[in-house]
Amino acid sequence: MVGAGYRVVVGLLVLAAFGVSCRSENATGQLEPVVRIGEERGETSASIGDETRYLLSEVRNSVVLVGPRFEVPADGELVVPRTTNRRLVGAERLVVSARATIDSRTWSDLPLAIAPVERDGNREAFSVRLRFPDSMRGKPARLHGVAWVPHAGSRTRESSDLIEVPPNAVLEVGGGVLSPAREQGDVRFRVEACRGEECRELLSETVRGDSSRWSDWRIGLDRYAGQRITLAFETELLGSSPESYSLAVWSRPTVYARRGAERSNVILLSIDTLRADYLSSYGHERDTSPKLRRWFESNGVLFENAVAAATTTGPSHMTMFTSLVPTVHGIAERPGVASPAPLTLAEVLRAEGYVTGAVTEDGPLHARWGFSRGFDSYAENTSSDVMLPEGHVAATFGKAEEWLRRNADKPFFLFLHTFEVHYPYTPPARYSALFQNVERRPGLPPDYAPELYDREIRYVDDQLDAFLDKLQRAGLLEDTVVIVTSDHGEEFLEHGLIGHGGNLHPEVLHVPLLFRGPGIRGGRRITSPVAHTDLMPTVLSLLDIESPAVMMGRSLVEILRGNADALADAPLYSEAWYQTVMLAGGATRRIPQPSIAVRQGDRKLIRSEGPGGAGYSYRYYDLAADPHEMVDLYPKDPGAVEDLRELLASYEPLMGAMRKRSADARNRFSQGASKNAPTDLEVDPAIAEKLRALGYVE
Repeated sequence: MVGAGYRVVVGLLVLAAFGVSCRSENATGQLEPVVRIGEERGETSASIGDETRYLLSEVRNSVVLVGPRFEVPADGELVVPRTTNRRLVGAERLVVSARATIDSRTWSDLPLAIAPVERDGNREAFSVRLRFPDSMRGKPARLHGVAWVPHAGSRTRESSDLIEVPPNAVLEVGGGVLSPAREQGDVRFRVEACRGEECRELLSETVRGDSSRWSDWRIGLDRYAGQRITLAFETELLGSSPESYSLAVWSRPTVYARRGAERSNVILLSIDTLRADYLSSYGHERDTSPKLRRWFESNGVLFENAVAAATTTGPSHMTMFTSLVPTVHGIAERPGVASPAPLTLAEVLRAEGYVTGAVTEDGPLHARWGFSRGFDSYAENTSSDVMLPEGHVAATFGKAEEWLRRNADKPFFLFLHTFEVHYPYTPPARYSALFQNVERRPGLPPDYAPELYDREIRYVDDQLDAFLDKLQRAGLLEDTVVIVTSDHGEEFLEHGLIGHGGNLHPEVLHVPLLFRGPGIRGGRRITSPVAHTDLMPTVLSLLDIESPAVMMGRSLVEILRGNADALADAPLYSEAWYQTVMLAGGATRRIPQPSIAVRQGDRKLIRSEGPGGAGYSYRYYDLAADPHEMVDLYPKDPGAVEDLRELLASYEPLMGAMRKRSADARNRFSQGASKNAPTDLEVDPAIAEKLRALGYVE
């Protein structure tokens, strides 16, 4: 156990390293939330730049332009009539931001349109006048547009309920201007502390209207310790005219105070498309991950047989976040908003006083599809050209360091995700000398060469090394549980396919899982099969937080603490929903889906849909004798796996019951917490392009 005095010194070093201020001289301990202002209004959020945050109050918007192709008029102007929907009702005017495309790949922003709302009895309608670039005139095009309800007037003011200010309290809040109002001018953000009618200014800052970042402020409240005050939040559009409009927003203001108890932090890193057996730590012949081995070999625990929940990104990550399989949480065949039922790890930790942040990359983990639930900050690195990744892993760790500068003195949960290892493999040129003379595999296209994949892994390994080194020098690593895993692997024709999505074999389902940090006895390798569903209960157990009633995984905490070396052989399920697979030479074909696999101990059974829905086909493997699943034993003795067949036969009915239990758990956790969760399944055009580039949308 680390002594309290040592922790205070480390805390000061952390603050210095990450640039955090406002610590009182006599204050010790971490900052924990006293009140999150506006929390009762539910999950209302918005994005500035590539970062999504909860808001003080909702800014209403809705997709209003989407549909089949049409021909752009010869004069380049088009008037589109629309009626308002429930999210837009009562507005005096709307601001419509629209995009258009003629090739379904390159989208062009159209000039913003202001649309007055007209009323005829109970009917509300508006017309959007769109102007297209000359290059689109007379050509078939598609549209995507969002209508926004701007603030009424150039000023907004909102006040909190009465807050009893504890000693050593600070207020943290952010502000910014949503993109449809970037050309309207600068905005002044003001905060006042009020006792009755008497108010005192705490903050007055001007934010550029064209800024694409949140501005953040930390304000000391020592003056008001022991008093009851309200906090007022005001915005003013500067230099406004009658035609001007404002879309200035506050991120959810939070009052923090320092507590004596110290709690461990958690960083969960998911390296997308990383198969376990291509890591040095898992026996790969090429030294792809020497730094990962150094950080975790003597100080961590490595699980040798971690099984992915699914063969694609979205389903597996939602399983990590909820401890529910895809059939239960709802992210399965295609990207879409997860059911409002599952409680996420971020939501539970946030409710327990943790500050929650995520840095991911654009694509299947988009905020609007439910992945941002529970995260105070959800940042998504984006590519200017979605077909040419730009080395996001460095940007991802860079944004993680920025986030830690604001939050290093709070108990935190930070989720990091990178597509760096995902196809297309584009390692930096300086790695080109590594892993030469790799044997050519007939049928693999040159851009799927395994050595390119190896070099991407080595690049990520170096970036992770630099990040962990900074955490260690800042004094954070000792108090932080670090978890490294992946959502799925990658196939290089081991079973006749290239990439991932269609097969449920180990090259796709065998993923790394490594832990290190406080409470973990390092230097061990665990052979028991474990799963993505085990992540959430394990994290909560490590932090001594009571788990939600409905989770499908098991806590691995007794193994991590060195009190056990094995787990009972529980059934572990994996699902495949993706229907288009790549064959040798790069050709593609469609296959029936879904497929489901169940593993229990060293026995594994895969069930696939038959052609045209004509029954099922099965494959059975003895993993002790055949870990690479090359010999299908099912034809020889189908009766030997009757118990596994029964597990698969009962899978869907059991998962239906789990969905009901999950919904009940959500209701008990928080009444109405999801009332403002995203419900619109229309995909933003830029995100659709990214999904196509990654192979998730045809």
